[in-house]
Amino acid sequence: MQVLFVADIKNFALGGFEPLGVEYLSACLKKAGHTPHICDLDLTDAVATVKEHGIKLVAYSVVTGAHQRFADFNRRLKRIAPLTSIFGGPHPTFVPSVLEQEPGLDLICVGEGERALVELCDRMDRGLGLEGIPNLRRKQDGEIVAGPVEPGQRSLDDLPFPDRALLYDKFPHLARTPMKTVLAGRGCTFKCSYCFHRDFMSKHGLKNKVRMRRVDLLVQELAGLRDHYPVQFFRFVDASLGFSKKWLREFSPAYAQGVGVPFSCALNPLQADDEVMSLLTRAGCHSVNWSVETGDEGLRRSVLNRPVPDDKIHEMGRLLKKHGLVSWVQNMVGLPGGSLAADFKTLDMNIALRPAFSTVSFLTPYPGTPIHDMAQDMGLFDGDLSGLDQAYFHGSVLKVEHRKELANLGKLFALCVEFPWMRPYLPGLIRLPLGPLYEVLRKGWKGWCMVNRVMPNRPTAGDFARTAWRLLSGTAG
Repeated sequence: MQVLFVADIKNFALGGFEPLGVEYLSACLKKAGHTPHICDLDLTDAVATVKEHGIKLVAYSVVTGAHQRFADFNRRLKRIAPLTSIFGGPHPTFVPSVLEQEPGLDLICVGEGERALVELCDRMDRGLGLEGIPNLRRKQDGEIVAGPVEPGQRSLDDLPFPDRALLYDKFPHLARTPMKTVLAGRGCTFKCSYCFHRDFMSKHGLKNKVRMRRVDLLVQELAGLRDHYPVQFFRFVDASLGFSKKWLREFSPAYAQGVGVPFSCALNPLQADDEVMSLLTRAGCHSVNWSVETGDEGLRRSVLNRPVPDDKIHEMGRLLKKHGLVSWVQNMVGLPGGSLAADFKTLDMNIALRPAFSTVSFLTPYPGTPIHDMAQDMGLFDGDLSGLDQAYFHGSVLKVEHRKELANLGKLFALCVEFPWMRPYLPGLIRLPLGPLYEVLRKGWKGWCMVNRVMPNRPTAGDFARTAWRLLSGTAG
């Protein structure tokens, strides 16, 4: 059966970042004998692909905030071509009512979709009914019919490697990117209030379970990528690479010997010690992405449910410097119960830590997270998801004080960490109506730091220009 995936390639597949979820789904479909295709949010290309290959099913992996664009695209596509459409990903998982709300949508997948999508395609290919497919919900005679919810893939080693060819054959410039996104496992044991992991894993039989891939298979995949593409750097997009010291002890020498490409990974400060840092360093780790989130320890504990004390944060900074690892810090501003003063406290903590790069996002109350309910209970959020589209890096959707100043603080945050002499002038700078200029400075500084410090790589001049233009003119980043 011919299947079309639609993804927002233009905005988000930048500099090596890839839709890994779609690539895993595609690999599973190919293994089952089906033929997947992919296109950007480009209606002309989608219609041409549908007609050329006789496609009957179009699949979208959708995050909250982008859901409106995908729903609109699906409605326009289905006016032209008689297709069955399915949404998967975080948005339908946590907002299953999207199936009722969108008249052009036929099915949704709730939770992990590898097995569900293969079974759906098998049945459609044979002309069979769709009753009882696990994790799928569909419309039937004006009613919503839900299949049983099954646990996610217990062993990731049973999955084929992600189908990179799906993306690279369609968009050859992405094959040339020297930084590649990779995944060593799924899941997280922490219970941060702004993250979907806790509720997702609880609903799908994976409570507090992190599933790590077998080291030898992971090394085999990454060595293959290194040998077939111009890879200079890997970025692990796991929630953390430090959940299991036993796994890390096996991974460190195997990666160093079998792959030998510098990489970046995430790590929670509560997992950091000399042994973990040494294992990462010996493996070839270049940079570590970790979170302060807020410099106010009280907010960190009571609002974000991150019981990381200040001294542990400063210890993390010292450990990274001791082991020669590049420090890349993530932060959030505009928290429920917070204030502009608390956000300046976050800035001051970052200045004290002196990381290679600090990034800041605006607290966004995604559905399915405890902080979503908290923000509503506090009267800071009305539940309207339509405002979330560009909120992650560009401004707060919460009813907080000093929203314009907060937005400008977010834009100037990383520059002030790099150039602390700006700090005394910042309260005045964020009151100026220079938001568009600050945004250009933010994106430009972020792009420079990523390519030169955090994930050093050397794209071709043409690819660099293409990525820079899309970053500066698009909604990503």
